Amino acid sequence: SATIGSSTNVLDMGTSTGSIAIDDTMTLTLAGTGTVTTGTITLTGTTAALTVSGAKTITGNIVGAADADGIVTFSDNVIVAGQIGTSTTVGVGSVRVASGKTLTINSGTAADGIYTAGNLDADAAGTRGGTVTLNAGAATAHSTVGTTQISLIDGTTKLTAVNVTGGVGGLSTDAGTVGAVGGASSATFTGASDITTLLLTGGVGGAGLADDTTTTLGGAGGASTATFTAGLTSTTTSVIGGKGGAGGADSGTEALDNDGGVGGASTLDLNLVAGTAQNIGTLNITGGAGGNEGLGDEAGEGGAGGAALATIAGDVTGNIV
Repeated sequence: SATIGSSTNVLDMGTSTGSIAIDDTMTLTLAGTGTVTTGTITLTGTTAALTVSGAKTITGNIVGAADADGIVTFSDNVIVAGQIGTSTTVGVGSVRVASGKTLTINSGTAADGIYTAGNLDADAAGTRGGTVTLNAGAATAHSTVGTTQISLIDGTTKLTAVNVTGGVGGLSTDAGTVGAVGGASSATFTGASDITTLLLTGGVGGAGLADDTTTTLGGAGGASTATFTAGLTSTTTSVIGGKGGAGGADSGTEALDNDGGVGGASTLDLNLVAGTAQNIGTLNITGGAGGNEGLGDEAGEGGAGGAALATIAGDVTGNIV
């Protein structure tokens, strides 16, 4: 472990680091490319700053010591398997994603996501940032449900794109059981949001078990949800149910009842006070496609596509398709 106590520091990462504490007024740049496993990176004070440069994958958590502590900046394409911020009551001060770059959160533990008390944009001052993708975890076989992705943005948001995706349902390998459900992915925006392209996608259903006469169904895909309690401005917003899972194949042993899992539901909730207008160019609401029937004469059916829903409290300008 290390404490960052001088004003500006650069760590050219290896494959792992210990826990890192960044004090107020101090800055750490996590440089280099590749994959790194970190201990918890803790920012103490509102001006403690972490900059992540170079395309990389980080496994670990980046947190503030108290609510609104810390500035976290991503200047390149970065995948985080973990969380930024601690919880819905203790978020970092701001999260900044450079224009043209993508920050991806892949949930590996329940409730991984982004928690920020401040803005989500390029500079915490309203400049449009890049893309943020929020992925829930996939289920494992019949025994382990996918991990949830939960994000809460309490400041304003201005990004090129946001993607919220449910986890894939599990393929059960234990005859007579049902595959586990993919993780649910949710994001709540309490400040005004300007997102050029917003995409919500339910998780794909798991496949049915092939070549088994005992009913063994694929798991359902995880749900995706985005909730806005202030105005949303968006050129294109799409709400798409997850695709159903493929039926179990028959390549010598029938799998008639081994159907694919249902695709995850996708929900957009514009939960606003009356009279608040949404400036959405086109709102697409599309149920998920059904899964493919398994190959063979006595194969399982594809799972049903997931539902797609938008609930609107307030006024909407633009087209609903």
